[in-house]
Amino acid sequence: MVKASKEAKVSLEQLKAVGNAMPGGFVMYTAAAPESIIYINKELAEIYGCDDEADFLEFTKGVFPGLVHPDDIMEIERDIVNQINSDNNDFDHVQYRALKKSGEEIFIDDYGRLLNTEEYGDVYFVFIQDITAMKKLQDENIRMQLQLEQERQLETVREEFLFHISHDIRTPMNAISGYTSLALNHIDDEESLRENLEKIKQSSNQMLLMVDNLLDINEMKKTEVVIDAKPRNLSKDIDALAELFVPLAKAKNISMRFDSTLNYPKLWLDLRLFQRIFHCILDNAIKFTEAGGNVKLYVTQTPAKDDMINTTFVIEDTGIGMSPEFIKKACTPFERELTSTLSGQEGVGIGLSVAKGFIDALNGVIDIKSSKGEGTTVTITLPFKQFIWKEKKKAIPKDCRILIVEDIELNRVIAQTVLEDEGFLTEYAENGKEGYEAVLNNEPGYYSLVLMDIQMPVMDGYESTRAIRGIDRDDAATLPIVALSANVGEDAIKESLASGMNQHIAKPFKPDQLIDIIMSYVE
Repeated sequence: MVKASKEAKVSLEQLKAVGNAMPGGFVMYTAAAPESIIYINKELAEIYGCDDEADFLEFTKGVFPGLVHPDDIMEIERDIVNQINSDNNDFDHVQYRALKKSGEEIFIDDYGRLLNTEEYGDVYFVFIQDITAMKKLQDENIRMQLQLEQERQLETVREEFLFHISHDIRTPMNAISGYTSLALNHIDDEESLRENLEKIKQSSNQMLLMVDNLLDINEMKKTEVVIDAKPRNLSKDIDALAELFVPLAKAKNISMRFDSTLNYPKLWLDLRLFQRIFHCILDNAIKFTEAGGNVKLYVTQTPAKDDMINTTFVIEDTGIGMSPEFIKKACTPFERELTSTLSGQEGVGIGLSVAKGFIDALNGVIDIKSSKGEGTTVTITLPFKQFIWKEKKKAIPKDCRILIVEDIELNRVIAQTVLEDEGFLTEYAENGKEGYEAVLNNEPGYYSLVLMDIQMPVMDGYESTRAIRGIDRDDAATLPIVALSANVGEDAIKESLASGMNQHIAKPFKPDQLIDIIMSYVE
């Protein structure tokens, strides 16, 4: 209920005279429901896109709520009543949206006053201006200010990222350069040479992990993660993690233990995603644990529905820990707590975010518990489908010949050496066209498998694969073709499979992994 005005009564004609003398729109309407409009001036009709007063009254149904956007009317009327009841004798002021007769949305600035008239009792007389242009200008200014602030923040993030990535890549690069010099200076000292080469290998793995993390976080923003699950023995894959990380922990004088209770070791598993997740987590555990500390990995399993096995990995360390505030954003890209920077540890702050992205893709969950100075516990649960197979002794078939299609000689020599040391026969082609012609010009079954690079002159790996698949003979469709490429993004993997390749292996490859994949096709 609006309280009555205490001012002396005024006549309607006096109010009209005041209103018409002011620039802009002017309206009078009764304070009592239904707030009927008594008078408007010509300018108000024009503001609302109406031809005249009659047109305006028909459009607004002759009541004040017709002036206000339907979504705003309750709030505006409540605001006006509150101002009237505040014992403030100043003009009441509100702003609201309105609709013109054409349906165009406009913004209205409304200054009103409640007075008691001789003819109608309590009446509002209101001065109205169309402030749409000013409102848009204000909104544009706000938008531009927000954009400038976002750009400033982005520039700060970019500068911090470049600083960290420069420092963190230079650290293993410096080690590689230094230990290479030491190895060359002591090339006749077998023990020293082996020790230096091991240091080079560790630093190379560290730098490769950084590069992989950067590529992974970029790919996860652009596209969905491709899951390529294959039958695996999880026990062996955990052993492979131990073989990689135990020496790294030992070099830092950290005790590292792996303890797994696997009742269901044989699972459908994407080895690439599995390795990326646990390389990130274990690398962090070692990185942020000081000499003399401990890192442990426990693995347990519980059966679920539809042959699914929930496998839980618990990684505990006695490292520097994280604050409760930082744990909330630990999986955000490029976030690094101050203590990690002060401790001089390598890392650009994307390991956990990469791991979290892959865990989400696998429908898993991650939980982090940590206290500053007391270490961190990361618990990861991943659902894997059980796979039952009979172990076979791996024996390379007689005359098993691998065609290596690779334009860089050093890469060819590495692949040939690894394969020939295992007992495979190898041949090579220097580009995709030569690779296609080698398959075309030899009898069916001559090659057991093709290792195909992607980026090559004359004809790239995608074109070569499509050309091979197009050869008019039975073996062209079944010959295993495996990409062996430094193109490791999700798009590259998708394109490899789309071109007709069977699988995609990233360079630099692990010899045991390469052999296992080849044997899965040629046994």
